[in-house]
Amino acid sequence: MNNKVHTACRLLSVLSMLLTAGAVIAQRPPVDAYAAKPLTMLIPAAAGGATELETRMYTQKITENTGQQIIYDYRPGAGSTIGYAYVAKAAPDGYMLLMTTSSFTISPYIHKNLAYNHEKDFAPVSLMSKRPYLLVVHPSLPARSVKEYIAYAKANPGAINFATTGVGGAIHLAGAWLHHASGINTTYVHYKGASAIYTDLNTGRVQATLAQPMSALPSLKTGKLLIIGVSTTERLALFPDIATAAEQGATGYNYSGWLGYMAPGATPVAILNRLSAELAKAAKSPDIARKLTEEGSIVVGSTVEQFRQHIAKENDSWRSVIRDIGIKLEE
Repeated sequence: MNNKVHTACRLLSVLSMLLTAGAVIAQRPPVDAYAAKPLTMLIPAAAGGATELETRMYTQKITENTGQQIIYDYRPGAGSTIGYAYVAKAAPDGYMLLMTTSSFTISPYIHKNLAYNHEKDFAPVSLMSKRPYLLVVHPSLPARSVKEYIAYAKANPGAINFATTGVGGAIHLAGAWLHHASGINTTYVHYKGASAIYTDLNTGRVQATLAQPMSALPSLKTGKLLIIGVSTTERLALFPDIATAAEQGATGYNYSGWLGYMAPGATPVAILNRLSAELAKAAKSPDIARKLTEEGSIVVGSTVEQFRQHIAKENDSWRSVIRDIGIKLEE
């Protein structure tokens, strides 16, 4: 091979390498000025809960789609209000998201002197999913249905230790609503997060809780826990033979959990809409939507305005429920 041919071959090889590299670069998500800076996801609960695991699916998808990195910050306690207060005072620069659940719309009606205004200090971004809860019990509890659970509690007031994710949190209030609707009393045992509950629930140190299907499935599969009821007025497709609590004597009971994200109140509208679109895209991606449906959740992925309307309805609902059952924080 003469020098000219050899040189031409080398040039073609280099050009091929450059074109291949360019194709790979083109496939990567473009990182613009906004996405170049990491986004903080504030988790107002202990690590390891089902809502955090769901959140990680969304944030991973956002990173894949946009190249933006997401940092997790955990601030559990006081029914999630510690984390809420932190975000309320955070800079509204578009780089802070708050994971929210039912506890967000419960807190204002049971806590006095909150360090934030839940209507003014936060901006809705997207409602991601809704989910029924399961009333699960340890096999040592002599109850295989909500009817038997109610009967046992009436015969043994306060004997059932009901685990919650914290005083004033969604599980505490949803449990108190269930027990009020059933005309019974239980003893509430408060934990800092869902993962801590199952250590004691699986061994019978506490006997009952309201559980997300994602959290309870491992223990249900091994027989460490049993399902005796569903929290919504419609049965769960995953467990069609399990009657709802309302069907079994908890008159008017209808609790559905939800997961959504908010930002500090003064966050620019353009950023809110951008984040909402990315979150909704993640929620509705085929792999995530399929996984959530298989785990008993209802996929949403809303707009900013749709989530705002949902929050307003939740506020009205919990205000009414808490007033009607006369719940007090010390319960």
